[in-house]
Amino acid sequence: MTTVQPLSGTSYTVWPVMWEYLNSKKLKQVDEDQALALIKRGAVVVDVRLADDFRQQHIEGAISVPMFRLTAGNEKWDKVKRFVMGSLAMKATERDPDFLKNFEKAVKGKRQQVIIACAVGGTLDTMVRVASTGKQCKDPDRSFGRETRSLKACYELMQAGYSNVVHLQGGLSSWRYNGYPVESS
Repeated sequence: MTTVQPLSGTSYTVWPVMWEYLNSKKLKQVDEDQALALIKRGAVVVDVRLADDFRQQHIEGAISVPMFRLTAGNEKWDKVKRFVMGSLAMKATERDPDFLKNFEKAVKGKRQQVIIACAVGGTLDTMVRVASTGKQCKDPDRSFGRETRSLKACYELMQAGYSNVVHLQGGLSSWRYNGYPVESS
C-alpha cells in the first residue's frame, strides 16, 4: 500500500515510498552556505510551513507556499483532531489540496531553481556520526532518513514535473542558529 486515506484530510503517499523516490531521483540536499550560493545565482527559497509561522520569521527573501493548512473540515474526525491537538497546545493541520496550484502561481515555471525549506529540514541520510569516534554508522531510527514537510513538498513537486528542486537540510532552525539572515512579515 503506497497511499493512505486518513480519517481527516486528503490521502497521501507514505513516507518510505517518498524516500525511495527522492533517493532514486538523487534529490540535491544543501546546507546554508550552498543555499546562499544558489540564491546568489537566482534560486528562490520557498518556505512550506504554515503561513502564520512564515509571518513570524523566515529566511530573508523567501516566499511562502504552505504545504499544509489548518484542519478545515467539520466532520467528526476533523473536530476530534482539532480537540486533541488543541489540548496538546498544537495546531491541527492537514495537507493543503491546493499546494501545487499555489506553488505554480508563486514560482516562475517548472525549471526555476527552488530551495524548499521548512522548520527543521529533515534528511534522506540514514547514517549518523558517532561523536566519540567520528565514524559513520547506520542509525536504526533513521531507516528512511528523517521525514519533514520540506521533503514531502520536494516529493510532490518532483512528481508534478518540477525539475530543479533542491532541499535545505536543517531548515529555518539551522539557518537561524548559524546566523544567516532572517526576517518577519
